[in-house]
Amino acid sequence: KLPRALCLATAVLTLSQSVFVMAQAADDKMSVLKNGKPEEQEQAVRHLILEHESRVKQLREMLADTDFPKKNREAVLGAIRLLGEYRAVEAVEELVSLIDFEECHDPDVLRPPEQEYPALNSIIRVGKSGVDILLRRISQGDLKDYQVKLIGYAIKQIEGGEEEARKTIENYARGLPLEKQRVLTKSGIVVLLQPE
Repeated sequence: KLPRALCLATAVLTLSQSVFVMAQAADDKMSVLKNGKPEEQEQAVRHLILEHESRVKQLREMLADTDFPKKNREAVLGAIRLLGEYRAVEAVEELVSLIDFEECHDPDVLRPPEQEYPALNSIIRVGKSGVDILLRRISQGDLKDYQVKLIGYAIKQIEGGEEEARKTIENYARGLPLEKQRVLTKSGIVVLLQPE
């Protein structure tokens, strides 16, 4: 049986090698995209899209592992940031589950919520395409008050202000069954308080 440190080092080396190979393949496909024949260019585009989808899927799976944030904080922060950079609307559910995951910082320095909570920042980066998912999650009624406040803050940032966010929420609520409308109203989301 190999010592744990050796297993970990082997896993990191294997991951580093696969990242290098993927980066090299992406560079090759970008070269084909720039200089190849039309049919090669189309194939390169399809390859790059599949590669992107595969990376997003892997990051989502990493964050879906409920024990993972306790095991590897830096990897979680990296995955959260990447999903925001990718503007991965399909990862909004995972980001909501980690919305109150705080980044370590100096407690004496006051920072805006999107700098304090990396998943909040990534949700804001996803933008308008993620708002319905956020509102659906709130209407399920299983979030903590603070998570709802963070989501409200995100919607306000995405929509460009409190009035626009209020209209978006009201429009969304109109399409819900009465029971879900009550959950949404009871959550206090319409108030859109900035997290304290």
